[in-house]
Amino acid sequence: MLVCIDLLAVGMGIGLTAPPLTTTLLGTVAAEHAGVASGALNACRQVGGVLGIALFGSLIQTPSAFVSGLHLSALLAGGITGLACLLAWMYIQRKL
Repeated sequence: MLVCIDLLAVGMGIGLTAPPLTTTLLGTVAAEHAGVASGALNACRQVGGVLGIALFGSLIQTPSAFVSGLHLSALLAGGITGLACLLAWMYIQRKL
């Protein structure tokens, strides 16, 4: 049951952050490059999803390792997300 609650929180977080990030990205490029930017964003999103499933899935490949693998996956994903937030903040500060 705890896993379901955790996954619900992750899904809600993705749902709340994806639209503003997409709007921000497409709002920062020139109109003539919007198609390329949108395509690159979606390609990166798909590749990230595939790599995330493959890498994090390999950590939880056996039933006995599921819980520890899930915890490690969550920590890694949180660390990557934190790094991405820091880089985005630094980029925004530089643009202001």
